[in-house]
Amino acid sequence: MPDRDSAQDERQQNFWLEYAETHAKLFAKGLSHTARLPDLTPPPPQQDTPLRHDVVLCAPHPDDEVLSGGLALRLSCENTRILVLAMTLGSKAERRPARREELAASCRVLGFDWALASDPLGLSLPAPETGAEADGRVAAVLEHFQRTRPRLVIMPHANDRHPTHEAAHRLALAALLRYSAENRREVLLAESEFWGAIADPNLLVGLTTRQVGRLVEALACHRGEIQRHPYHLLLPARLMDTVRRLGERNFSGGEAPEFLFGEAYRLSTVRCGRLARTDAFACHAPGTKLKLAALQAFPSQSSTGPETGNL
Repeated sequence: MPDRDSAQDERQQNFWLEYAETHAKLFAKGLSHTARLPDLTPPPPQQDTPLRHDVVLCAPHPDDEVLSGGLALRLSCENTRILVLAMTLGSKAERRPARREELAASCRVLGFDWALASDPLGLSLPAPETGAEADGRVAAVLEHFQRTRPRLVIMPHANDRHPTHEAAHRLALAALLRYSAENRREVLLAESEFWGAIADPNLLVGLTTRQVGRLVEALACHRGEIQRHPYHLLLPARLMDTVRRLGERNFSGGEAPEFLFGEAYRLSTVRCGRLARTDAFACHAPGTKLKLAALQAFPSQSSTGPETGNL
C-alpha cells in the first residue's frame, strides 16, 4: 500500500495532468466548432466611411486588425471611431478577393470601419524603398491620414520579424511623419507586436474575457487563414503570455498584474514630424475606461530624436 507522501504526489500529478488535458480538450473543441462554422454572409456594399477617425490601425494583412487590435477595441468601447487601413490583401493573388470579404466580416464583429491603403487589391509589400514607386506608396497612405486626421496611429514595430510587417512599419511611419510635419500636428503612435516581441514595451492594455472572446470571433472570420492554421484558438494563450512577460519585466519585485489577458505596445508621440519616445511604463487594467486623453497624457518628451522612418 503506498505511503501517505506517495498518495499525495499522485494526487498532485493527477491534478496537473487534468489541468493540461483540459487545455487540450478545449483546443479540440475549438477545432470542432471551427469546422462547423457557416459560410460568411456576404458583406454589404462598403459605405463611404466618415472623414474623421480618431484611431487608424495600419494592418499589414487582413487579420492583423485582430492580432494587434486589443488597444483599438478598448478605445472603441468608449465611442472612439476606429479605421482599419489594410496595407495589403496578402501575397496570394487568388485569395485577395476572399480576404477582402473576410476583413469586412471581421471589422463588422469588432465595430471598426475599414479601407484599403490602395484600391482595389491593396499594396504589395515588401517593395522598393526608394524612387517614384516608394514615394507613391507613402503618398497613398498619407492621403488616408490627411482625410481621417487621426489622433492615434497603430502599426507594427520595426523589428516584428516578418518582412511585410516590417515594410508596413517603414511605410506607415514615413507617411505619419510627413503628415505630422506638413500639418504641424501632434499624433500618438502605438507600435504593436506579433511575430517578434517589442524589446522595450511601455504600455500594457488589459482585456476582459468578453473582449478576448470578441477578438477570437473576429479572427475566426478569416476562414481561409485559420483553415491552414487554427491560430485563432491560440490567441488567448498569447495574450496570457504577454501579461506574464510584461508582469515579470515591469512589475519586478512587486505584485504581478491581477488580470489574465493583455496586449503590449510601445507608445510614442510624433510632434511636427519628429518622434519622441519615453521610458515610462503604463498599465491599463481591463474593465476600466480607457480614452485617448489618458494615452495623450502619458508620453513625455524624454527622448526626442531626429526625423526617422523615411522610405
